[in-house]
Amino acid sequence: MKRITIRLQTDPMNANQTPNKPGLNQQLDRYFLACSALVGVATLAGSQDAQAAIQWSGLQNIPIPATNGFGGMYVDIDGMATVTPNTGGGVGAGLLPGWDINPYRGGAGGPNPGNSLKMGGNYATSTTYFVYSTSGTNKIVTPLVAGILISGTSPLIDSGASGATRMIVGTGVGGGVDWLNTTNYMGVRFQGLSGPLFGWVQIATGVTGGAPTSSNGGPGFPARVIDWAYEDSGGGITAGAVPEPGSIALGCLAAGAAGLSMWRKRKKVA
Repeated sequence: MKRITIRLQTDPMNANQTPNKPGLNQQLDRYFLACSALVGVATLAGSQDAQAAIQWSGLQNIPIPATNGFGGMYVDIDGMATVTPNTGGGVGAGLLPGWDINPYRGGAGGPNPGNSLKMGGNYATSTTYFVYSTSGTNKIVTPLVAGILISGTSPLIDSGASGATRMIVGTGVGGGVDWLNTTNYMGVRFQGLSGPLFGWVQIATGVTGGAPTSSNGGPGFPARVIDWAYEDSGGGITAGAVPEPGSIALGCLAAGAAGLSMWRKRKKVA
């Protein structure tokens, strides 16, 4: 992306200025005209690229409960919605029919550490897949760092497959191998209205262990979903990617407002 630099003089015109040097009113007019053009370009680019836009949830920071049975919480990625049921047994799925993922506290048995964090996916209607890796003989939802591409070339596992829900390995090893005491991105492929879509979900986890209580769960808790995003054309998306044009336009207008405020203050003093 080319860098766009807009310079604004804040000294009002004085007697020493030459006739060809614009006064501050003219400079402000030109500045806001430039801002309008920049916003227009961003809008045009967005409309031309309407089939390849990143949709972001914004910061959410929603806790993943450990004390509502195996209910956890449910996220509808493209619907930008969540629900936290009072209990397990599929109640959350009924409350949010378009759900895609379901982080929750697992049971005491099986290959996972007791009561550890797990990840469910809607393999019945949404056909959710996770980016996964292996640790020894265990499949695991991979904790990704920012910038990793999530696409059809990623290693994907059907969320309904055996072991696909695992997030903690053994007794929990952390260090990027699993989701013990970390903040990373989960790569996901899910079913949109017009076909498969790729996205990421940022999750923060803890390191507590033992049987769940009113304030904690097993390995991986306390945990929360920070935010998520997806690419709405069906193309790939890099972990952590969010929309940009709006922030550029807002930054431009904010800088202009700051310059205008400074000019008004100096005018009052004069």
